[in-house]
Amino acid sequence: MGEGKSGKVIEDLSNSWLDIVICLILAMVYALGYMQIMSTYPTAIAYTAIIFMQLIYVVGGGFCFFKGFQETDPDVRNGMFIGGATFVVVGLFFDLMLWCYWSSFKEAIAIVDATADFFVATKRIIFVSIGSFFMQFVFTLGCIMVLLCICSAGDIKPLTYTADITLQGKDFTFDK
Repeated sequence: MGEGKSGKVIEDLSNSWLDIVICLILAMVYALGYMQIMSTYPTAIAYTAIIFMQLIYVVGGGFCFFKGFQETDPDVRNGMFIGGATFVVVGLFFDLMLWCYWSSFKEAIAIVDATADFFVATKRIIFVSIGSFFMQFVFTLGCIMVLLCICSAGDIKPLTYTADITLQGKDFTFDK
């Protein structure tokens, strides 16, 4: 099993199944915690997001302009100035959108707050998403098995015309 590349991947997955399960459980715990925080502090989270977006535009644009003035290569300098101008224009567009749609933004915060309150009150909805994920996973595995059955209906021979012959590559010949 461990000789081929695909066998090593399967072996790694079988060795790390506990870590994968722990990560899935932690993801659910983090999602529940985030929903609780969204329910309690939606306005603070929205304003924090706006502040971070502004910092990204200001610091990104300033960095590009600063590096552009230090650069000696004209192509790199022009690229830095274009990057800085892009940061500034996108930041100004973001500010304009906030200014024009501030009342809609406040409504959106209220909707997020109400939705988070609903999710916190009815945690069983999470199980619908988890169930849907596992149903899609089973469906995908079924599709892969059907694909393997279709591929195995033809004549299968190992590839012998490659540089390193490991017999892992296969050549499929389909007939009627």
